[in-house]
Amino acid sequence: MKRLSPPQTPRETEHEPKTPVVQPVVQPVVQPVVTSQPIHELPKGELYKNLKKLNSFKKVKRGYKLEQQRDLFISDLKQLFLHIKPSDHQFDTEILVELLNAVEEYVIYGSKQERDESKALIVSELMLPFFGENEQILSSFISTVSSRVKKSNMFKRVCKQLFRFFF
Repeated sequence: MKRLSPPQTPRETEHEPKTPVVQPVVQPVVQPVVTSQPIHELPKGELYKNLKKLNSFKKVKRGYKLEQQRDLFISDLKQLFLHIKPSDHQFDTEILVELLNAVEEYVIYGSKQERDESKALIVSELMLPFFGENEQILSSFISTVSSRVKKSNMFKRVCKQLFRFFF
């Protein structure tokens, strides 16, 4: 019988190359030099706690809403009026009545005075090219056709506000 030799540890053979160990390159961390005094943390609860209750915030929000309402309506109707030539429809009361009805239905935010100012600005900006850039002629035509305009009431405005809020 043959005698078994004790197990030997595997030797590195010449056909297996050694893998070199890669040392990671460590870059020094540069700390910025702060020359000013440290900032103290502000109390979190007092800064924005009652923002909606501030009168100034309410005024700013209301003014922004009125301005956006007016600007959006004017930009949309200017795109529609690009297809209508003012020279072909000089002093056209039908376009004026339709615009006044649309403005009456669209402008729903603000007090009566703010809505009236907004409506007057919208109508004057959009209809002046159709009335020879003369505001006196435009205002006389508006007073003439005002009986054909469907006035908005509070119920309609509240329903539209709720519809815009939910949908």
